[in-house]
Amino acid sequence: MKNVPFYQVRGTLFRTKQSDENPVIINEVFKDEQPIIARDKAFNCYQNYIDVLAESKGVKADIFKNYSTKLQDFVNSYSQKTANVGKVAIDTIDVDFDKGIFVYLVLTDESFITKEGELIYENKKLIHCFDNQFMDFTKEIIDALSFEFLYYKEHDFDYKHDKKEISINKGGTIIKISILDSPIFNL
Repeated sequence: MKNVPFYQVRGTLFRTKQSDENPVIINEVFKDEQPIIARDKAFNCYQNYIDVLAESKGVKADIFKNYSTKLQDFVNSYSQKTANVGKVAIDTIDVDFDKGIFVYLVLTDESFITKEGELIYENKKLIHCFDNQFMDFTKEIIDALSFEFLYYKEHDFDYKHDKKEISINKGGTIIKISILDSPIFNL
């Protein structure tokens, strides 16, 4: 019997601008014998949150590049803290590194529970996110999307014509890779 992957949508959002009181906590898991159905449900869940945020701001949520910058108030307090050694500042810390909505491909049920009682899956890959853009996860997401497509192909999972070819620059050479369609590439 083959291991059927599933999907998790996790996140933390601000309800109002620059207020960390009463945040929106997202933690939903989607499983199906056909993982592409679970994937569709996960991305629908993600999009539902984005649609609500966009509607509250009067923003059209159809193109990732457009809404990812216009909805920053929900994931960014626009404040940073300084890490000091003694009285010397050594680094700036993004206090909102954990804010956003993240979609994961989860390969196994292997997990652990934190002291706070939170279930954490050990074997997962980030395949999409809307966050405060403190770090650029594009390379990691592309690698994970490529892995996901190859995993589906290797294990003979149906991907319903969701295959998409994208071109990426690897060391100055443009190469084409196959992925399952993702909102991040709906430019």
